[in-house]
Amino acid sequence: MSQLEPPIPIPARMIGDVENFTLAWIGENEENDIILLRRVVNFICTFNDIDALNTFLTKCIHTKIIILLSSDKARSLIYQIYKLTCVHSVYLISTDKYEQFNWTNGIHEITGVYPTVESLRDHLLKILPQVSSTLIPVITTNDRTINDLPFTYGHLLKEKMLCNDDKSDLKKEMLEFCRFHYANNSEEMNNIDEFEKEFIPQKVIWWYTRNSFIGKVLNRGLCTQEIDLLYKMRYVMQCLHKQLKSIGTKNERTTIYVVLEIPFDNAMKLHENINGLLLFGGFLPGMLQKPQSFTFNEDSEQISIIFSINLEPGCWARVKHLCSSDFNIDVLVNIDTVFRIHSVEKENDRHWNVNLESVSHTDYQFKQLTEPLRSQIESPIVLLEISKLLLSTNHYAECDYLAELLFNDESFSGDSTLLASLAAVHHLLGNQDDERGHFKAACLQFFKSLRAFQSFLPPDHPLMSASYNNIGSMFFKDNEYNQAITFHQKALDCQLKSASPDTDAIATYSNNIGAVYFEEGKYSEALKHLQRAAKILEKLSSVEKILRLCIIYQKIAAIYWRMDKAKEALEYYKKTLEIQLASLPPTAHQISVTYFNLSTAYARIGQIDNAVMSAEKSVEQLLKIFPPDHPEVKENQAQLEIVRQKQWLQQVLSA
Repeated sequence: MSQLEPPIPIPARMIGDVENFTLAWIGENEENDIILLRRVVNFICTFNDIDALNTFLTKCIHTKIIILLSSDKARSLIYQIYKLTCVHSVYLISTDKYEQFNWTNGIHEITGVYPTVESLRDHLLKILPQVSSTLIPVITTNDRTINDLPFTYGHLLKEKMLCNDDKSDLKKEMLEFCRFHYANNSEEMNNIDEFEKEFIPQKVIWWYTRNSFIGKVLNRGLCTQEIDLLYKMRYVMQCLHKQLKSIGTKNERTTIYVVLEIPFDNAMKLHENINGLLLFGGFLPGMLQKPQSFTFNEDSEQISIIFSINLEPGCWARVKHLCSSDFNIDVLVNIDTVFRIHSVEKENDRHWNVNLESVSHTDYQFKQLTEPLRSQIESPIVLLEISKLLLSTNHYAECDYLAELLFNDESFSGDSTLLASLAAVHHLLGNQDDERGHFKAACLQFFKSLRAFQSFLPPDHPLMSASYNNIGSMFFKDNEYNQAITFHQKALDCQLKSASPDTDAIATYSNNIGAVYFEEGKYSEALKHLQRAAKILEKLSSVEKILRLCIIYQKIAAIYWRMDKAKEALEYYKKTLEIQLASLPPTAHQISVTYFNLSTAYARIGQIDNAVMSAEKSVEQLLKIFPPDHPEVKENQAQLEIVRQKQWLQQVLSA
């Protein structure tokens, strides 16, 4: 096809890249050292030079990069690494004594120098969980906003991930996904096996706060909103949500304290949105005692914020006794909690205090923001709700990525419910491409819909007819008429061979075939299909279908006119007008067009009086819509003058 190329897709996830941090090691290394560090960071890549690292970094959109330099590479590369903006920290490794690295003094980009891999591992084990706990994203909206897509999307995305899909084995799906990405990590593979054998929902908080794959993958997904991570980790999200609801306090209010590092622009939004609403991107860990002081990196562009949060009953739980020893917190706030910003106090440019209060889901502004879209995406199938949410909030690529991921997952190869849902998702994607004029992209999505159906259905099953029809429509819009007829005919055959055919669909596909033949100038073929569609729709009574019938009558009339059969054309112009007068507003423009067509048909068969009357009504109708000097009014007045002249000449000759 010659139309626009499909939108750029999201690249496939690199195997192992499912945590907040990636370790890039430049220089010589031992396999045992890599295995040792995987206890802390699963995704480790090795490089020999800075160019290879740069190429790799272009693919890393969501992770924070920890660079590890061997002593043989450090001095030559450190100033080049200084130019990389996506690097979180830089460490040097050497078995030599520290004194040999005096040249590093004053270079702020070097986070630390460690004599052994073991010592670096121990350091990272201590600090990375703390850093991860400060990466929770914050979304705000002011108190006057009633339409805020990022805020609404952020909440509804979490809400839909919490919807239980009874037909799916969410635990199995999650573990298969994690085994794939942790295949080279023996310690985490043992954790996955342990989870599979021993996990019970009552211990979900212990697992979540343990330094293992559960917390790492889920927190990455919540931090970045990567759709595949969230979808695959729904099982743990739902278990956590249910556990917090079951053990949460029912009547007690409390105040907790949370310390986060916030980008400056996001921090300014807090200041600008006093009395507005706020969402945190994940389950929020908090302490009951306000920290007296805390340190922050002077060179960081982040703002260090202490959130003082007044919590209403039901949205939080005391979890200290349920947590792993790896994570020290007092309270965990449920993921669907909404907050209002009461005040922002700046102790200095880098250290702020923000006061929040949790609000009910019955809050007026919150309902204004979320209810319209929630109603719009409602569906009995969770995957379809998530897909509609993605497409309604400009996340086309994420929707396509999720659909491809699920289709290529061999564990779903026999799941007809999921495959049918994926076919529906590709229809949604194709319809959006079609609306935007991306016909090639739309055609690709409709073929993907066919691919999903053909995984479990015969090629002429009636469920596939809509996909065939949509493909035909895309070829028609691209002027590929032979291909268009082929696929429209496939759609029609699916219904004609069905034990319980959809007569409305048969009318639609017949009409589409007739439209293609009409454009090709094959009028006899076009008439056959259009008249079949008309006969079906004539037996239906809904206004929508009557208006569709009206359009078919217009096509049939146009065909007869082009075949120089004015009497037959006149018959269908009359049928068209009858429907329009009964169904359209009195000032509808289409009525004037039909009167004009009637006038030309009457004139051609010699019924001049009727031609004059129709032309007069055409002009009269247009003057209800347009001023007298409008080009279309002038055109119809010219037609009126022509038939009046003929009428006068006919009267003269008759006399």
